[in-house]
Amino acid sequence: MFGSADLAGQYGARVARDIGSDPEYDFVSGTVVVVVDGAGAEIARYEVVSV
Repeated sequence: MFGSADLAGQYGARVARDIGSDPEYDFVSGTVVVVVDGAGAEIARYEVVSV
């Protein structure tokens, strides 16, 4: 759990960057990292792109 939506959003962005930097990641898959709160409401959305 994160103390704020901002921290959770920053973590989601980092996860998307990490996925994009993996040399075995298939960019054709169109992966999206979605950060949600405890109730399931979307906080942030990040498209994985090549780094």
